[in-house]
Amino acid sequence: MHLSNAAKWIGVVVLVAAFVISGITVLLLAQNGVLPSHPWQEVGTALAIFGAVSALIAGIAEADVGSHQTRHTH
Repeated sequence: MHLSNAAKWIGVVVLVAAFVISGITVLLLAQNGVLPSHPWQEVGTALAIFGAVSALIAGIAEADVGSHQTRHTH
């Protein structure tokens, strides 16, 4: 099964957004007393940080792929 680059990047964006949103949601629930703060604040923080770092890595990878495509077309 062949996926286009656009479909792959849309999948990456959706996955990264899911980590960030779920992390922030868990943090808010823990801070408002819906969930016990230990261990849920740490879990929410880890999810949000993982999502943010993943976004950074995905951006670097996309820029690297774009620069390689540019070099090969000239």
